[in-house]
Amino acid sequence: MSSYADTLKNLDELKVTVIGIRGVCPGPEDEPLEASVRRAMGEKDAAIAARDLTIGELQRRIDELEHSEPEPQPSRGFELVFSDEFIGTALDTKKWFPPYMSRGNAGVGWRSPKQVKIQDGRLRIVGVQWNESYLSEVKTALGQEPARVPVSTMDAIRQGVGGGLMLRGPQQYGRWEVRARVDKGNGYGPCIGLIDDPESWKTTHAEIDITEMPKGARDKSHFTVHYGRTNKQTATSTKADFSQWHIFGVEWTPTRITYFLDGEQKWETTLAEAIPQKKLSFFMQQDVGAAGSWIAARDGGTPAEVAFEIDWVKVYKYTGA
Repeated sequence: MSSYADTLKNLDELKVTVIGIRGVCPGPEDEPLEASVRRAMGEKDAAIAARDLTIGELQRRIDELEHSEPEPQPSRGFELVFSDEFIGTALDTKKWFPPYMSRGNAGVGWRSPKQVKIQDGRLRIVGVQWNESYLSEVKTALGQEPARVPVSTMDAIRQGVGGGLMLRGPQQYGRWEVRARVDKGNGYGPCIGLIDDPESWKTTHAEIDITEMPKGARDKSHFTVHYGRTNKQTATSTKADFSQWHIFGVEWTPTRITYFLDGEQKWETTLAEAIPQKKLSFFMQQDVGAAGSWIAARDGGTPAEVAFEIDWVKVYKYTGA
């Protein structure tokens, strides 16, 4: 949403839509909204329901908007240059590179394009258990038959399946904001951040992790700045219920990196050697865990799917004004 006023306006419009459809022609909650509108109001008005939503999803959106807060505003010196609210049913590949098809972080798990989905106005990166249907992706990505891949490599890949993607166009300095949540459940860890290109990262380790949540309880978010040849780190963590919606943000200028949660400044560094002096790329991903790793392994309480959901992304350039 572009503003809190727009949020309230959209809330009123959604309420009118749902009340009208239910009043004129009640139907099941899982019926597509477009079909409900056609039955209730005729073909002409069905255009207002072009998105693939259901009545139940609309009601959930109403409940969510009723409890929404004004969106945080950037500090002076930042200008909005990009936003994506994930409208429609397909990822806009003019904005984003195609989703990853590769081994996961530290070689654990598999990142599949199948697990990156646009549904109900949200980007969903869904963690699931491994199954052999992903072998064709392994063959394509690694350039050899899975049977010829070392057993230890395949064992690590089979720990689970996640996904991720990267925004086109790296940027130096600015503000990044993401409204997101993640399901509870061990075995998967979402991460949002900015990173150097893979080859340069080996020596610069330039990376700003805006949020990492490696544990399934989703009660702690880690913010970390990586830097230097030996991968030094300076970091903080914040406690909250991250299975609920929150707005994660960072401001990066030539002299500081500042972390925000729901518009409130939580941490800042002015350590000169930690502040990247080159363009970094924005990414979002759902990584896979294993026994003894940073991300906890799946256990008996892990649901079949663990969804990392993103409502919107905003990027601002730094103007220095």
